Amino acid sequence: MNKKTIVFITLFPFNKDYALRFGFDILKNRGFKIVVFNVHEILFRETVKEYKRIFAHGSQIGPVFGINQFEVKSVKNLRICFNDIEGWKIAILAGHPYLSILKVLKKAKVGYVRKFSNMGPPIPVTQRGYLREIIRVLRIFVSFRRLFSYATNKIMPIFPCLFNVEPPEYVIAVSADSVPSYILSKTKVIYTHSFDYDRYLRNKDKPRSKIVPDGDYYVYLPAVFGHGLSSIMEKWSPSLSMNELVEIINKFLGFVEKMTGKKIIIAPHPKYASSKWNLYEGRPFIPYETEQLIKYSSGVLNHGSYSIKFAIIHEKPLGFLAIRSLGHHSMVNLVCKAQASALGARVHYIDTDDDLCQMMEEGIFSYNPNLYEDYKRKYIKCDNTTDRLYWDVVADELLNKKVMQ
Repeated sequence: MNKKTIVFITLFPFNKDYALRFGFDILKNRGFKIVVFNVHEILFRETVKEYKRIFAHGSQIGPVFGINQFEVKSVKNLRICFNDIEGWKIAILAGHPYLSILKVLKKAKVGYVRKFSNMGPPIPVTQRGYLREIIRVLRIFVSFRRLFSYATNKIMPIFPCLFNVEPPEYVIAVSADSVPSYILSKTKVIYTHSFDYDRYLRNKDKPRSKIVPDGDYYVYLPAVFGHGLSSIMEKWSPSLSMNELVEIINKFLGFVEKMTGKKIIIAPHPKYASSKWNLYEGRPFIPYETEQLIKYSSGVLNHGSYSIKFAIIHEKPLGFLAIRSLGHHSMVNLVCKAQASALGARVHYIDTDDDLCQMMEEGIFSYNPNLYEDYKRKYIKCDNTTDRLYWDVVADELLNKKVMQ
């Protein structure tokens, strides 16, 4: 039998939750060998020390689902790694298509897949603050080399031929709305549902887990507010310290608990699920069970998390939260505003006592069945897609197109 290998290229360590999200179990059962290459040091060598500090608790590089993860520290080593893989192979990019990585793939004659499976409403151009962004970039990238690298990695996916690299062989998308138009004309699209809908399908026949609390509760979806992986890579300076953020957030959580009589459960992002991120004054901090926690909850509070898809799937009320102190052009605030606009909801600031009182007067949560359904069609699951699991759909296409040749 021909060997067939899928190589996941990532900037962060895969834990068990990410292995499940990326379908390691399904792809192994379909006959694929899986390899994970972590290329953070190739792309962001000067940030490795800080990167390892962020991931020093929990999500370290090691075997996951019986699959080894390899730290690849140079372009030369990446070429060698691909050349050592025998038989048919394809790369799946877990993140942005960086130029140096695509050059290696072209030289190794390896096609690649991009995914658009965790998308949401676009941020309106007028809200992005392009002048502010240009100034931020110029401040960050003081050397011409870094500025050139930043520019090319933004422009290159639109015009790959100008940079002597190939466009993706496939993209995986929920709908045409979730794929940039410049990609649709250049590659084959595999339409399937979002990662969150896939987790819903995996869990839908499970009995209620013992980890899910009894009684009424709300789920809080935290953000990292410039203290996570993206800020390390692009050298952002957070507007607020972690201590300042924790003070604002815990005051807000305590206020909601007092006013509603419901406890709040913290459902952290799977990248930031270690004890280091548990800063919520003893509130239940339950990682990797976000779908099940939301399923049995009374509502969901969030700062622009893409996991609101679980709330939409389970038809739970949503509360959209912003922190004024982060600034009007904070990406967290902008994403939250775009989501709220798409769902006909208000965004509530939570910085001050007056903000909290106004939030209670306006009502914390909103739920609009028609807009939920529209959001679901655009960003979660199209009406004409199957309930077949995400990676089974992808495997069907890869096996039919390539391996059987």
